[in-house]
Amino acid sequence: ITNGVEWFARERVTVHGAGALRWGASPNLLGDLRRLNTLLGTHPAFGPGVAIRLVQEREGNALAILRTPPDTSRSLLALVNLDASLAQPVCWPADAFDPADDTPDLLGDRPPAAVRQGASRRLILAPGQVLCLARDPADAPRLERALTAPPPRTLAAVHHQRLRATALRLREVLLPDTPLAPDEDPDADLL
Repeated sequence: ITNGVEWFARERVTVHGAGALRWGASPNLLGDLRRLNTLLGTHPAFGPGVAIRLVQEREGNALAILRTPPDTSRSLLALVNLDASLAQPVCWPADAFDPADDTPDLLGDRPPAAVRQGASRRLILAPGQVLCLARDPADAPRLERALTAPPPRTLAAVHHQRLRATALRLREVLLPDTPLAPDEDPDADLL
C-alpha cells in the first residue's frame, strides 16, 4: 500500500519529500486495514498448507475463491467484484461452500443472502465489494477478540530466530575452536 492511501491522499508521493499526505484525515481506511491485517495474520485460511481454488461459475466480472486450511471446518469463501463502477453477479457451486443464514463476513459487511440456483449459489456484489465468508460462525468472535487484544510485541517466528542467533553467538564465544560436526545441522533447533 502506498504511503498515504489509508488517508485517501491525492497528492503525488515523492520519496524524498515530506508531504502531509492527509495524516489524520477523516474518513480513512485505518480500521479496514487493521481488520484485514488482523484477519490475514490470525486466520488459518491465510496460513501454511492452505488449498486455494477458484470456484466461480458463469457470468460476471467477479471471483469466488475458496481457501481451505488443513482444518477444513475453518474454510473461507472470498467473493470479489473486480468492477469498481458496476455491481456484478458471482456464482459458485453449493458443494464448495453453501452459506447459512448465520454465515459471517469477516471483513465486517452483512452479507446478503445467497440465492439458490439449482446446485449453485449466486450473489450480486456492489461495485468493488469484497466479502470474506467464514464456514465456521465462531470465526467472527475470534476475529473480534484478536482485534481487541494487544498486539504481540514480536512475532513468534522472529522471536525464535533471534533466540537461535543468540545461541549460535554463544556457541562461537564459548567453543571458538569447535566447528560444527559434518552431520550436525546448523539449522536444527539449538535451544
